Amino acid sequence: PRGKDVVGIYGFHKEPENSIDVALVGPSETYTSFYSPLAYEKFGFTSYALAVGGMRGSCYPSAIREMEETQDPQVYVLELYGFIYKDQEDEPSIRAWIDSLPNSENRDETIREVVDPEKRSDYEKKYKKYHGNWVNRADCMNAFLDKARINRQGYSITKNFATETAVLPPDGQTMNYSISKDGMKYLKEVLAYLKDLGIRNVLFVRTPEQIQYKENQSVDEAVKLIQEAGYDYLDMYDLQDEIGIDPKTDFYNPFHCNIYGAEKVTSYLGQYLVDHYDINMDHSE
Repeated sequence: PRGKDVVGIYGFHKEPENSIDVALVGPSETYTSFYSPLAYEKFGFTSYALAVGGMRGSCYPSAIREMEETQDPQVYVLELYGFIYKDQEDEPSIRAWIDSLPNSENRDETIREVVDPEKRSDYEKKYKKYHGNWVNRADCMNAFLDKARINRQGYSITKNFATETAVLPPDGQTMNYSISKDGMKYLKEVLAYLKDLGIRNVLFVRTPEQIQYKENQSVDEAVKLIQEAGYDYLDMYDLQDEIGIDPKTDFYNPFHCNIYGAEKVTSYLGQYLVDHYDINMDHSE
């Protein structure tokens, strides 16, 4: 997986136990839209994004288990985008999550959940996939330096936030936005899993994007399932004017906010969280 995915999950395991108030889970739209240090500065709650590029909804239960191993978040924020991918077992995408995890029972369970039995051995031993990474010395060195920095500090300063400095003029590009058949299957499994764990405060979100979407009724069906399960949904894609998003200056590509967009999304979502959930923000120094 990419260095920033590995480092983002590595940093999570350096966080003190029971120190995270809000857990965010999702693909790259999650860690490019929400900046945890800014949310802490403005609102007082701590947070961390368990997110990797292209993260499928099929991996959300695994991310929740990983979070629950050391943390007891008061609110979960789950990005709906993880369920629109048609191929929920896409190898590069699920590897971005699975291969960023330390060797653990959760990693083994995730492989059993989302990997075809004939391919599991390739996931169980990471070196079989990555033994040739030495040729990508620059990427390996950057990831090593980031890990060393986190070790020296004892925690991750950015809490898994990543962005680029570009701005992108709108080009009128459109795409279909629908919850795939597999995505709907895994959404139902995630909702059932949350219920089984007794997790009550869950907010499903759509983050702003520059690209224009054509939607079908599957999105409404997914939102109905979420609300019938007793959970909340916030569509920030449709609230971009209210949030103050400028499509000319707030994105670095059609799908991801740059720092200017992230500041606006963080401020809006942070305010929404403190307005709608009773978050205990008492923390030691």
